[in-house]
Amino acid sequence: MQILDQEQFGDTNEDEGLDDADINIELEQGRSAAAGKLQHALFKQTAPHVHCQYVGQAARHMNTIMDDFIVVVNSDHKVDVFKRGDARKLKTLDIDYMRYSLLVNNLLFIGTEEKMLYLVDALTFEILDRMMTQSFIFTICKVDDCTVACGEYQGFVDVVRVRNSDQLVKVYGSKLLTGNIYKIIKTDRPNEFCFGCGNGMFFGSFEDQKFNLGEDKIFSGKYVTQICLLPRGTFLCSIWNQSGVFLVERNGRKPIKVEDPRYNSHTTDLKPLFPENFTELPYVVARNKNSINLIDLRNRHI
Repeated sequence: MQILDQEQFGDTNEDEGLDDADINIELEQGRSAAAGKLQHALFKQTAPHVHCQYVGQAARHMNTIMDDFIVVVNSDHKVDVFKRGDARKLKTLDIDYMRYSLLVNNLLFIGTEEKMLYLVDALTFEILDRMMTQSFIFTICKVDDCTVACGEYQGFVDVVRVRNSDQLVKVYGSKLLTGNIYKIIKTDRPNEFCFGCGNGMFFGSFEDQKFNLGEDKIFSGKYVTQICLLPRGTFLCSIWNQSGVFLVERNGRKPIKVEDPRYNSHTTDLKPLFPENFTELPYVVARNKNSINLIDLRNRHI
């Protein structure tokens, strides 16, 4: 395993040494060059202080924990914890095949490919509790400050609550849908959630300790793997075997496709770059099988 800190990895300045003539030439190269420079600048500002490179093994899942830590699956399929600004590994958690992680207050929920949900103290990284779920966990979504919903293989859903700050208790379990549930997000409507599944995009409300599916269904029969909520109830979503992304509204209008000129598919992540200031800076980072892209939603351009 090779560990590189930011001083070695992310602080190079490609623009040093350019004179005015060079800059003028760059400005004349058009929209794609400008977009590329913006992408470089944004990623440089948000680059992590620790870069983990596992030789011969791609990192399956990474997540930042508050502002100080990073968790990542290592080459032995365990979970490594790193502290930002320090190239040394803080510890390795005895958790195999982490697929998804979610921070709620000071508690870290980790779902695995081995049908396990772990509760971890996000300050000490001690494992507090664990629970077997109905199936392979693809995603985890916050329901409230002490409750999460796990989206799983073959449409299973488990809703789990934390009791006494360190105990996991299942409050609901069901085969809610027929396809794999790849993503669950909270919508802008009370108690409502959106499900990205192997056979479409569904909506359901969580009331009386259970999920009830609504009538809305979008992209019937499609593998909707990533969903991101935008202002005014609009959704940005991706379909696994198609390039680009789609802007979706729930008013019956046809979804608008934002084309990817490089025909990349298999999107695994959609993250707003500046969520607190999205109206002024409507940029979303997309990760797929070939690249990490910056999506400009104002101009609908990747």
